[in-house]
Amino acid sequence: MIEIGLGNGGNEFKEFYEKSILKHFNNSYLSQKGDGAILPPLSAPPVLSTDSFVATPRIFNGGSLGKLAFCGTVNDLSMMGARPLYLTLNLIIEEGFDSKELDFHLGEIARLSRDYTIPVVTGDTKVVPRGSVDGLFMATTGLGQREIELSPENIKEGDLILINGTLGDHAMTLFSHREDLDFKTDLKSDCTALHEITLGLCEKVPGIKFLRDATRGGVSAVLNELADQYSLDLGIYEERLSLHPAVSSACELFGMDPLELANEGKFICVLEKESKDDALKYLSSIEGQKPNIIGEVQGNTPLVTLITSLGGKRIIDYPRGEQLPRIC
Repeated sequence: MIEIGLGNGGNEFKEFYEKSILKHFNNSYLSQKGDGAILPPLSAPPVLSTDSFVATPRIFNGGSLGKLAFCGTVNDLSMMGARPLYLTLNLIIEEGFDSKELDFHLGEIARLSRDYTIPVVTGDTKVVPRGSVDGLFMATTGLGQREIELSPENIKEGDLILINGTLGDHAMTLFSHREDLDFKTDLKSDCTALHEITLGLCEKVPGIKFLRDATRGGVSAVLNELADQYSLDLGIYEERLSLHPAVSSACELFGMDPLELANEGKFICVLEKESKDDALKYLSSIEGQKPNIIGEVQGNTPLVTLITSLGGKRIIDYPRGEQLPRIC
C-alpha cells in the first residue's frame, strides 16, 4: 500500500525508487540521478509531445492505464511523422493505493519500453491525500525526431480519407467493464503503439499528407479539426464505416455515436487518390490492421458530412459533452 510519506523525498522515496522504478526502468539516463536526463544530440528536427492519462477501470481487456500512458504519447509523436526516442513518466498516486497494482502498470510500461527500445529517462512521483485523485494518474512526455515531413496544407479536392480499422473498440470495452456488461464477444481495446506502422506507411507509400490518431472525440473530432484548420469539405460514407458487432449493438442500445467514440489504435490518414491501392495493400499485410477508405475531400468549405446509405447527408459537428467520461 502506498503511504503518504513516500512523497517526501526521503528514505521512503529512496526505497521506492530503488525497488520499483529502477526495477523496471534502470538505464544509463536514470542512473545519472539528476533533475533531468542529458540526452545525445538528435540527427533530425526534434518533436515533443505530452499527455496525461486517467481511466476507469485502470485494467481492461486489451490494455491498462500503464499501456495507455506509453502508447498514447508514442502515437502522438508518430502522427507528426516522428520516430519516438525517449519518454518521461510522472505518477500522481493516491495515498493507500495498492502497491501491487502500481507495480503492474509500471511493468506494462517497462515491457513496451523494452519491446520498442524507447527508454523512460526521467520522471517524477507525487503522493496525495486520500480523495485527492482517483487512485492513480499518469503523465508522459515523449521526445522524437522527425523522419517524415507531412503536408496537410497541400490537401486538395479528390484526396481520400482512410482509417485503419473498426471504430470505438477502446471506448466500448471500458464501458462494458465499467457497467458490468457481458457482450459475450471477443471485444477488446485497440490500444497499441502505431509508430512502426505509420512510419512504414509513409516510407513505402507516396502521397500521405495527414495523420491523426482518433482518441478523445473520435473520428468526428479529428475530421472537424482538419476541416476547420485547412478549410476542407470532408465527406464520409456511412456504409464504409466498420464496427465490431458488439460496438454496433451497444451504440444502438444506448444511443451513442460511433464517430465520437475514443480509439487508442486507430488513425485517420489523408492521401492522394493514386496512393489508395498501395496504402491498402501495405496496411492489410500487417496483423490487426483492417484499413478502409471511408471518405474524400469534396471542396474547400469547412464542413464534415456523413453520406448515408440512402444518399442523404447529415452534418457531423464537433462532439458535445462526454458520451463516456474518463476513458483515455
